[in-house]
Amino acid sequence: MLELLITHIPSTMLHILTGMLVADVLFRGPAFPYRGTRLILLGAVAFLVLIPDIPKLFGVLYGHSLITVPLIAIVFAILMRTMLSMTLWGIWWRLSLVLIVSSLGIDYLGNGVHLFYPVSTDTYGVSIIKYEFFYILPVSLLLFLQLRK
Repeated sequence: MLELLITHIPSTMLHILTGMLVADVLFRGPAFPYRGTRLILLGAVAFLVLIPDIPKLFGVLYGHSLITVPLIAIVFAILMRTMLSMTLWGIWWRLSLVLIVSSLGIDYLGNGVHLFYPVSTDTYGVSIIKYEFFYILPVSLLLFLQLRK
């Protein structure tokens, strides 16, 4: 199990950093009444993008589907509604997009994803990302520049 987690560290970091970058871009503006709210949101997103991958480590593919991503996003949107000065709809579609890009999108470009599970068990992917480590630095740099604003 430890070996499995160690081999997934670059992929996990890429998921988290991409999710935080996309969330910061999408939620930018009047959604953050305080700077602390922005940091709490980004921390929650860091956890959120891992939710579809945790069951996948145990062979359960339900979280890694376009069918369940909106359901995961609505649960988090309800929890975050009190922190953000946005409608539930606005939070939900942004979180759904964050999950699609940072969780499903990274896996689609990497090792493949079951986009329509449980309706279809086909794996879709293009295998562009071979070594996640090389993508972590540019995404980290973009996130750093974005957070400085």
